[in-house]
Amino acid sequence: MKNPNSTILVVILIILAVLLVSPAVPAVSTQMPSGFYFPTDRTIWTGTNGGAVGDPKQPWNDTGTGGRIFGYLEPAASGPWYGKLHVGMDIRTPYNSPIYSLSYGTIYDYFTDEGPRYNAIIIEYQEATGALFYAVYGHCRLRNDLIIGSPVAAGETIGFINESVNQHMHLGIKMNPDFSTGWGYFPIGTDPSTVGWRPPRTWLMSHSPYNGSPQPDNVPPIITIAGPSVNTTYTTFQQISWGATDDESGIDFVTLQWDSGPITEVDVTGSLIIPNGTHTVTIRTTDIAGNSSVKTAGPYKLAVPNMVVSSPGALFAEGYYIQRTDRSSGLLVDLGALTPPAFAVGDRVTVQSGTLVTVNGGTVLQNPVVSRVSSGTAPSALDLYIRTVASNSAYNGRLVRVRAQVTFREPDGSAFYVNDGTGPSDGFHNGIRILCTGFRDGSSLSMPSLGRTVYVTGIRWTADVQGVIVPAIRPRSQKDIRYL
Repeated sequence: MKNPNSTILVVILIILAVLLVSPAVPAVSTQMPSGFYFPTDRTIWTGTNGGAVGDPKQPWNDTGTGGRIFGYLEPAASGPWYGKLHVGMDIRTPYNSPIYSLSYGTIYDYFTDEGPRYNAIIIEYQEATGALFYAVYGHCRLRNDLIIGSPVAAGETIGFINESVNQHMHLGIKMNPDFSTGWGYFPIGTDPSTVGWRPPRTWLMSHSPYNGSPQPDNVPPIITIAGPSVNTTYTTFQQISWGATDDESGIDFVTLQWDSGPITEVDVTGSLIIPNGTHTVTIRTTDIAGNSSVKTAGPYKLAVPNMVVSSPGALFAEGYYIQRTDRSSGLLVDLGALTPPAFAVGDRVTVQSGTLVTVNGGTVLQNPVVSRVSSGTAPSALDLYIRTVASNSAYNGRLVRVRAQVTFREPDGSAFYVNDGTGPSDGFHNGIRILCTGFRDGSSLSMPSLGRTVYVTGIRWTADVQGVIVPAIRPRSQKDIRYL
């Protein structure tokens, strides 16, 4: 008769052998209706609306309605995250729970520098259009056998929840791989969506993963044009700005045309001065899939008087200065890498194109197209007290003249200060700084001696002194410093 104990032992050994040779079945997530896979076993995302920017809230626990969601402020009153925006959704999931890949992708990065609780896995995916996007699995540790560059399958276990205190994962969706400002929070002042962040739940439910055959893009790009009021005559410079967006295949190229003139390719977003006269602008764009859009705006009416050159075109390293003939305003024409024009002081010019920007209180024309109309008499300078010219940036770009006494000389010969008794301090000295360098040919002006009374004529502009922007006058030659 067989020993019953030996029979039991054989059965146990058979069971163990089966278990040892049977392959382990990895955990697989549930698929969403959109085609992506849920990142955790928690698949019911419910709750009240999280605000104008956010998704519906993911409950912080099984019964409460709290939680932090895309766009919400960090609720703490202090600490490293106070006053920042939360750029993801927190999903309440127990410590060590598996997390799953949203789709087929590649491990892009793995952040471990903030300690185990703040590990973050970044995976690069493609949506149905073929466009790349990046998913952040925050508070998660990577599976031991995966490294940066490893491919992952849709629904595959890629790691585990590593937040043992407030047990949850942070899910973020970003349209680009720039995580220089962090993976979980974003400074207030900029809309996170403008740098690529998306509300995770809403985005995943409304998009589909790439499956080898991208969905056709039949949606044309969207064009926006902003500018001054139409059919209104302006006597000061005005400019239009434009933008083209395409959420499907992306923008291929954008062109701009004034009236029936030449068509030029431009950046996806930009701005440009409106030419003198009455003009309409047409923006055309085509996306990568070949869909096109056209938008026309105007008519815009401008009657800006010609300007007068107040410094020679090849004199200063930064460009040359022009001002209204009535001396009411002036600006710097930033040449960049352009060849200096052969303009002389007194030439009348018209601004045909360019972009106006404000730099340290002064108006700067970038990417300029300026043409000479005629010669003319040199502009006369505005005679001002130091107090007036130093404290009012509205004089930037205009030719001014002051009568004052030399009160300080920079040891390196780059500048000196003058004061007529009315000059405020710029944080370094009383009065206003007179620049002696900055000429295109590398030359410099000679400084008058201390205590000497002088007339100084030059362009009112600014200077960078040890990282501080201060008001300054830029003489054009030694003749602009006249001794009394």
